[in-house]
Amino acid sequence: ITHVKFNYYLKEDSVVLGYLKIGSNEGEGSVLINDSNQSSRNVKTAHIMNIGSYPAGTKVSLSGNIAAGTNYSNIRTYCYTLNQDVFERGLEILRKNSLTATKATDSSLKGTINTDTAGILYTSIPYEKGWHAVVNGEEVDIIAIGDAMCGIYLPAGEHSVKFYFVPHGFTVGVAAFLLALTVFVLMC
Repeated sequence: ITHVKFNYYLKEDSVVLGYLKIGSNEGEGSVLINDSNQSSRNVKTAHIMNIGSYPAGTKVSLSGNIAAGTNYSNIRTYCYTLNQDVFERGLEILRKNSLTATKATDSSLKGTINTDTAGILYTSIPYEKGWHAVVNGEEVDIIAIGDAMCGIYLPAGEHSVKFYFVPHGFTVGVAAFLLALTVFVLMC
């Protein structure tokens, strides 16, 4: 087993986010701050870690073990800093053009939105076959954002939006059931 360590040095006070994925390792990695172990992390499952807030000059290290025979091109590591002021300004922009939910259930969402410009309405609805979207009474295509969340394209203006879920294969299943029921009734 070979140990690897990636060092990043903060240029300004920052919230730090990290990502470490090492091919077929034992699944453990470490986050070190100024060479002091802060935590062990599961690095077998890809995810972004909130490492914390640190002052300028801090050394952030992401480390892990590589099993024998691992392809080094499978190693991925990133360290990002979040500028809180820029983040807050971005949130204010997003809040101005957010969906106002009028009805929400486990399988549907209705609301209204008024957008200043054309763009994509990003939702926290997990992307899955079976989700449908209707904007101003017209069915529209769902956009898979990062293969994880549902989104839709919206032109500028005021819109009525509806998302609803019909399980994949539901319509075929209902049609087959009704056909079988009809045959059964005719045979009796």
